[in-house]
Amino acid sequence: ICSGASSSLQTTPNADAYSWTPTTGLSDPTISNPIASPTTTTTYYVDITSRGGNLIKNGNFEDGNIGFTSGHIEGPIPGNPLGAGMFSVIEDASLVHPAFDPCLGTTKKLVVNGSTTANTDIWCQDVPVTMNTDYDLSFWALSVYTGNPAVLEISINNQQVGGPNPLTPGPCNNTIVNEVWNSGTNTIATICIRNQNIAAAGNDFAIDNILFRTICQYRDSVTVYISDPQLTISSVNLLCNGLSNGSASATVSNGHQPYSYEWSNGNTTA
Repeated sequence: ICSGASSSLQTTPNADAYSWTPTTGLSDPTISNPIASPTTTTTYYVDITSRGGNLIKNGNFEDGNIGFTSGHIEGPIPGNPLGAGMFSVIEDASLVHPAFDPCLGTTKKLVVNGSTTANTDIWCQDVPVTMNTDYDLSFWALSVYTGNPAVLEISINNQQVGGPNPLTPGPCNNTIVNEVWNSGTNTIATICIRNQNIAAAGNDFAIDNILFRTICQYRDSVTVYISDPQLTISSVNLLCNGLSNGSASATVSNGHQPYSYEWSNGNTTA
């Protein structure tokens, strides 16, 4: 580009994150197509992060109570509300306990009355994984009753991943739980969600939209050349009036090749 001009950089659209370096001369180093206005020739590098498809089966619970195991008992018992240590896959939480808030009762979710025994599995699933690969695990959860919100944690292959995640107090306030895990030498990930709150009162919640996805990272580069051409014209005069043995030539410096030429007589060579 010419000195003082700008150019739009382009890379893979619709990725999850972008990081351009150096940031000098860029309109926004975190988007796929920043405007570059460098003052000198600059090579820009872009690191792209994207996530693969969801590896969890029935992570949105729309297929009901299949695809996972639980240390809780499926309920409720007919004629009784959902008791401690029980779960139900249902749209409206108030249908399994009259004190529960419906909380956006339009899609199925895993509704749980927390166990009074610590480290009881709420939800578990085995997922094949590739060794030495980063994975992103996320889900949302919310309380369906006021008081004693659950404290959820993720376990993979019986190892805690990340810290405990206390739910936002009050019913129906979404909490997003998100952790990154590297598979190391593992080829199977036994993923479990557990609750560290063992209070009998309150401790009622719902979980939905469980995602486990490969984190893919790529790097590419592009060089923006700054061209500030200086033109020098040299000539050879005619030997005699009326002859056509004169010439003119152009020499360009401080530019970026290839050059193109256009003389007033239509000639396109230097």
